[in-house]
Amino acid sequence: MKIKHTIFFFMVILLVFSFSLNSCRLFLPEDEGPGEIETEETIDKVTEEPGTVEGDPESSQIIENEGEEEEKETPQVLEEPEEEKDIIVDSPLPNQVISSPLVITGEARGTWFFEANFPVRLLDGNGEEITVYYARALDEWMTEDFVPFQSEIEFEKPETDTGFLVLEKNNPSDIREYDDEIIIPVRFE
Repeated sequence: MKIKHTIFFFMVILLVFSFSLNSCRLFLPEDEGPGEIETEETIDKVTEEPGTVEGDPESSQIIENEGEEEEKETPQVLEEPEEEKDIIVDSPLPNQVISSPLVITGEARGTWFFEANFPVRLLDGNGEEITVYYARALDEWMTEDFVPFQSEIEFEKPETDTGFLVLEKNNPSDIREYDDEIIIPVRFE
Protein backbone atom coordinates (compact mmCIF):
# COMPACT_ATOMS: atom_id res chain seq x y z
CA MET A 1 0.00 0.00 0.00
CA LYS A 2 2.89 2.34 0.81
CA ILE A 3 4.37 1.77 -2.67
CA LYS A 4 1.08 2.80 -4.35
CA HIS A 5 1.07 6.09 -2.41
CA THR A 6 4.71 6.73 -3.27
CA ILE A 7 4.08 6.09 -6.99
CA PHE A 8 1.00 8.32 -6.91
CA PHE A 9 2.93 11.09 -5.16
CA PHE A 10 5.79 10.78 -7.69
CA MET A 11 3.31 11.01 -10.63
CA VAL A 12 1.71 14.15 -9.21
CA ILE A 13 5.11 15.82 -8.77
CA LEU A 14 6.10 14.81 -12.32
CA LEU A 15 2.87 16.24 -13.69
CA VAL A 16 3.31 19.55 -11.82
CA PHE A 17 6.93 19.75 -12.94
CA SER A 18 6.01 19.20 -16.61
CA PHE A 19 3.37 21.96 -16.47
CA SER A 20 5.87 24.29 -14.84
CA LEU A 21 8.47 23.53 -17.49
CA ASN A 22 5.99 24.24 -20.31
CA SER A 23 4.96 27.55 -18.80
CA CYS A 24 8.62 28.58 -18.41
CA ARG A 25 9.15 28.27 -22.17
CA LEU A 26 7.03 31.36 -22.67
CA PHE A 27 9.71 33.46 -21.01
CA LEU A 28 12.78 32.08 -22.82
CA PRO A 29 14.66 34.38 -25.21
CA GLU A 30 13.81 33.96 -28.91
CA ASP A 31 16.91 31.96 -29.79
CA GLU A 32 16.45 29.47 -26.91
CA GLY A 33 12.81 28.46 -27.21
CA PRO A 34 10.57 27.04 -29.91
CA GLY A 35 8.48 29.44 -31.96
CA GLU A 36 8.56 33.20 -31.95
CA ILE A 37 8.16 35.20 -28.76
CA GLU A 38 7.27 38.87 -29.03
CA THR A 39 9.00 41.39 -26.83
CA GLU A 40 7.08 44.18 -25.11
CA GLU A 41 8.44 46.64 -27.69
CA THR A 42 7.12 44.52 -30.56
CA ILE A 43 3.73 44.09 -28.90
CA ASP A 44 3.46 47.86 -28.35
CA LYS A 45 4.24 48.52 -32.01
CA VAL A 46 1.77 45.90 -33.23
CA THR A 47 -1.10 47.29 -31.16
CA GLU A 48 -0.53 50.93 -32.14
CA GLU A 49 -3.05 50.84 -35.00
CA PRO A 50 -6.42 49.47 -33.77
CA GLY A 51 -9.30 48.71 -36.08
CA THR A 52 -7.53 46.55 -38.61
CA VAL A 53 -8.62 43.09 -39.62
CA GLU A 54 -6.31 40.13 -39.20
CA GLY A 55 -5.50 38.43 -42.50
CA ASP A 56 -6.26 41.55 -44.54
CA PRO A 57 -3.13 42.43 -46.55
CA GLU A 58 -4.02 46.12 -46.38
CA SER A 59 -3.96 45.98 -42.57
CA SER A 60 -0.37 44.72 -42.40
CA GLN A 61 2.30 47.02 -41.12
CA ILE A 62 6.09 46.88 -41.23
CA ILE A 63 7.76 46.55 -37.82
CA GLU A 64 11.44 47.04 -37.21
CA ASN A 65 12.77 44.34 -34.93
CA GLU A 66 16.43 44.46 -33.97
CA GLY A 67 17.45 46.22 -37.19
CA GLU A 68 15.47 43.87 -39.45
CA GLU A 69 12.25 44.80 -41.18
CA GLU A 70 9.59 42.21 -40.52
CA GLU A 71 5.96 42.29 -41.67
CA LYS A 72 3.46 41.63 -38.87
CA GLU A 73 -0.29 41.44 -38.93
CA THR A 74 -1.96 43.89 -36.57
CA PRO A 75 -4.48 42.24 -34.24
CA GLN A 76 -8.16 42.76 -34.87
CA VAL A 77 -9.75 45.17 -32.42
CA LEU A 78 -13.46 44.54 -32.02
CA GLU A 79 -15.86 47.19 -30.87
CA GLU A 80 -17.97 46.37 -27.84
CA PRO A 81 -20.78 44.07 -29.01
CA GLU A 82 -24.29 45.43 -29.13
CA GLU A 83 -26.58 43.83 -26.58
CA GLU A 84 -28.21 40.83 -28.19
CA LYS A 85 -31.97 40.94 -28.35
CA ASP A 86 -34.09 37.86 -27.80
CA ILE A 87 -37.13 39.27 -29.58
CA ILE A 88 -37.60 41.47 -32.61
CA VAL A 89 -41.04 42.98 -33.32
CA ASP A 90 -41.72 43.86 -36.96
CA SER A 91 -45.25 45.17 -36.40
CA PRO A 92 -46.46 47.30 -34.75
CA LEU A 93 -43.57 49.73 -34.54
CA PRO A 94 -43.17 52.03 -31.51
CA ASN A 95 -45.76 54.86 -31.44
CA GLN A 96 -47.59 53.39 -34.43
CA VAL A 97 -51.33 54.12 -34.68
CA ILE A 98 -53.20 50.84 -34.16
CA SER A 99 -56.78 49.64 -34.46
CA SER A 100 -58.69 46.42 -33.94
CA PRO A 101 -57.91 43.75 -35.05
CA LEU A 102 -54.20 44.29 -34.33
CA VAL A 103 -51.78 41.95 -36.07
CA ILE A 104 -48.46 41.53 -34.24
CA THR A 105 -45.53 39.95 -36.09
CA GLY A 106 -41.85 39.39 -35.47
CA GLU A 107 -39.43 36.75 -34.31
CA ALA A 108 -38.25 35.61 -30.91
CA ARG A 109 -35.76 33.08 -29.65
CA GLY A 110 -37.30 29.70 -28.92
CA THR A 111 -36.63 30.27 -25.22
CA TRP A 112 -39.44 32.86 -25.23
CA PHE A 113 -42.05 30.21 -26.05
CA PHE A 114 -43.69 27.51 -24.02
CA GLU A 115 -46.00 25.11 -25.84
CA ALA A 116 -45.39 27.29 -28.93
CA ASN A 117 -46.76 30.56 -27.51
CA PHE A 118 -46.15 33.51 -25.20
CA PRO A 119 -48.54 36.10 -23.67
CA VAL A 120 -49.36 39.46 -25.25
CA ARG A 121 -51.11 42.17 -23.24
CA LEU A 122 -52.55 45.47 -24.47
CA LEU A 123 -52.72 48.26 -21.88
CA ASP A 124 -54.25 51.73 -22.06
CA GLY A 125 -52.31 54.91 -21.23
CA ASN A 126 -53.09 54.46 -17.51
CA GLY A 127 -51.66 50.94 -17.45
CA GLU A 128 -55.10 49.31 -17.27
CA GLU A 129 -55.35 46.01 -19.11
CA ILE A 130 -57.53 46.12 -22.23
CA THR A 131 -57.01 42.53 -23.40
CA VAL A 132 -54.70 39.53 -23.10
CA TYR A 133 -53.95 37.04 -25.84
CA TYR A 134 -51.08 34.88 -27.08
CA ALA A 135 -48.54 35.10 -29.85
CA ARG A 136 -47.95 31.73 -31.48
CA ALA A 137 -44.82 30.31 -33.08
CA LEU A 138 -45.03 29.84 -36.84
CA ASP A 139 -42.20 27.30 -36.91
CA GLU A 140 -40.43 24.79 -34.65
CA TRP A 141 -40.15 26.57 -31.29
CA MET A 142 -37.97 24.11 -29.37
CA THR A 143 -34.72 25.84 -30.32
CA GLU A 144 -32.51 28.70 -29.16
CA ASP A 145 -32.64 30.24 -32.66
CA PHE A 146 -35.11 32.90 -33.74
CA VAL A 147 -38.62 31.67 -34.52
CA PRO A 148 -41.21 33.77 -36.39
CA PHE A 149 -44.42 34.52 -34.46
CA GLN A 150 -47.79 36.12 -35.07
CA SER A 151 -50.75 37.23 -33.01
CA GLU A 152 -54.05 38.86 -33.90
CA ILE A 153 -55.94 40.54 -31.10
CA GLU A 154 -59.29 42.29 -31.11
CA PHE A 155 -60.03 45.06 -28.64
CA GLU A 156 -62.32 47.99 -27.96
CA LYS A 157 -60.72 51.42 -28.24
CA PRO A 158 -59.93 52.72 -24.75
CA GLU A 159 -60.54 56.26 -23.47
CA THR A 160 -56.82 57.11 -23.62
CA ASP A 161 -55.16 58.03 -26.93
CA THR A 162 -52.00 56.11 -26.10
CA GLY A 163 -51.18 52.74 -24.61
CA PHE A 164 -48.68 49.93 -24.41
CA LEU A 165 -48.30 46.57 -26.07
CA VAL A 166 -46.48 44.17 -23.72
CA LEU A 167 -44.97 40.96 -25.07
CA GLU A 168 -43.92 38.66 -22.23
CA LYS A 169 -41.54 35.72 -22.27
CA ASN A 170 -43.53 32.61 -21.37
CA ASN A 171 -42.14 31.45 -18.03
CA PRO A 172 -43.99 28.39 -16.70
CA SER A 173 -41.36 27.95 -13.96
CA ASP A 174 -42.45 31.19 -12.23
CA ILE A 175 -38.78 31.84 -11.38
CA ARG A 176 -38.58 35.65 -11.64
CA GLU A 177 -35.00 35.70 -12.97
CA TYR A 178 -36.28 34.02 -16.17
CA ASP A 179 -38.92 36.71 -16.76
CA ASP A 180 -38.48 39.04 -19.70
CA GLU A 181 -40.73 41.40 -21.61
CA ILE A 182 -40.73 44.06 -24.27
CA ILE A 183 -42.99 47.11 -24.01
CA ILE A 184 -44.00 48.96 -27.17
CA PRO A 185 -45.75 52.33 -26.88
CA VAL A 186 -48.74 52.59 -29.24
CA ARG A 187 -51.36 55.15 -30.21
CA PHE A 188 -55.02 54.26 -30.70
CA GLU A 189 -56.87 55.27 -33.86
